Amino acid sequence: MLKEETKKDILNVSLLIKDYKKALPQYDYIYTRTNENLNLLLKDIEVKNKKVLTVLASSDQLFYFLLKNAKEVETFDINVLTKYFFYLRKWNLLYLKEYFYPKGPLNSNYILKLLEFAKKNITTDGEEQAYLFWKSLTNRYNTIPIAHHINKTQNGIIKEEKDELIEKLKTYELKFKNINIMKKQNRNRKKHDIIFISNIPEWYDDIEESISLKENVIDLLEDDGRVIGSNILETEIPEKDLFKKEFDYIEDTPYKLGYTLQKIARK
Repeated sequence: MLKEETKKDILNVSLLIKDYKKALPQYDYIYTRTNENLNLLLKDIEVKNKKVLTVLASSDQLFYFLLKNAKEVETFDINVLTKYFFYLRKWNLLYLKEYFYPKGPLNSNYILKLLEFAKKNITTDGEEQAYLFWKSLTNRYNTIPIAHHINKTQNGIIKEEKDELIEKLKTYELKFKNINIMKKQNRNRKKHDIIFISNIPEWYDDIEESISLKENVIDLLEDDGRVIGSNILETEIPEKDLFKKEFDYIEDTPYKLGYTLQKIARK
């Protein structure tokens, strides 16, 4: 059954398609793949058996941490639509054995092909809502123009890894929170060993947002936990200055690609 929250998401996506300028901030175009070099950026980070919190975005970051045998992977994003796009990526892998979603606007016929497979194997409430979400949109639109497509990516998954990822996705249940991590959040009891924030700091507008980002990360990390970010826009964001009182800067990661900061343990 279609939940009220999913109905609201469908209505807001319809508004996004009709007039981007009138859409709510939490409904935005999705990126269908990352342009981060995750293999190089995270090559010295021990992920196995770690509790990870990552931006969801295109789902590539989530896939990376699953492949590296994280103990658990939870996700967040300011964009609600990333949650629904995860299921397209998942179904694309499980049923068509394709890692990347096709380029161009989201094609309703292609989505309907995935839905035909998915409806026989729905096991979670989240997957059922995603199925109903995409079913509703494909009934309304021939194409769903809500995607940014990146032509080049640097972290391609080789065949052996793709097969392994498919096996992991068969049992993985998405844990997602729709939050703006640059806004003040309620205190969180759940702690993580690794938080991957991608290039979120490159987008903050004022000092208040940067402080909220830092406080949220501190609250969400275990002592000695690590926050990892990437540099994409080549802007000069003073992450080291922002985090310097509560974090040590780990020099292993080339700063041109990104950075790793380790939370200083409480005495």
